[in-house]
Amino acid sequence: MLASSRRSGAVLFLGATLALLGFSLAPASVPTAPAAPATTDAAATAARFANADTTLQVADTRSVSAAEAAHHAMVASAIRVEGQDWLGTPYRWGGTTRRGIDCSAFVQQLVRATFDIELPRTTATQVHRGVRISRDELVPGDLVFFRRRGVRHVGVYLGNGDFIHASSSRGVTVSTMESGYWDRYYWQSRRILPEFEPPPPQPRLVSSEARDAVRALGSARTVRH
Repeated sequence: MLASSRRSGAVLFLGATLALLGFSLAPASVPTAPAAPATTDAAATAARFANADTTLQVADTRSVSAAEAAHHAMVASAIRVEGQDWLGTPYRWGGTTRRGIDCSAFVQQLVRATFDIELPRTTATQVHRGVRISRDELVPGDLVFFRRRGVRHVGVYLGNGDFIHASSSRGVTVSTMESGYWDRYYWQSRRILPEFEPPPPQPRLVSSEARDAVRALGSARTVRH
């Protein structure tokens, strides 16, 4: 019950915050994860995951507006809120619970709880969802896929080169795509969230004093005529 309430709270928090700023979120065999070491041990991973300076940096290779940066930061924050409780969950081939979970099931549940978006169960089907993007277009919430000798692996991008995933050697953890292993076996990325759209410009508010001055000027001109 507590986990369910926390997941619902994360979705509601993200939706309400984005709405205030004028943003919105639209709505086989089980693959095994590559056996590669995570970036850090459990304690260091938790600290790295909670560090906004690490996980909220976005758009490493391009410039974005302040509004778009804020949007991506909120997406990354919502992923962190939901993913925090999963850190350290052991990997289990075919697993779908906190007693053990594989990479595609973890991504499916994380995306469902954070964004209320339903993904299919396996990497073989998840890789066809959304829109394919290039690596230099990655922003928080995108899916990142890796492939080694036909074995597929998937995680959720956090920003600044980091992604959260269920590693076969470390369980649910945070790794960096800049490491030799993940960089070597990177396959492709998919965008499952709506593209960022800046909020429409708001009309300038005119003070009552300014309105009265304009009306007085108009009245004066009418009298002269």
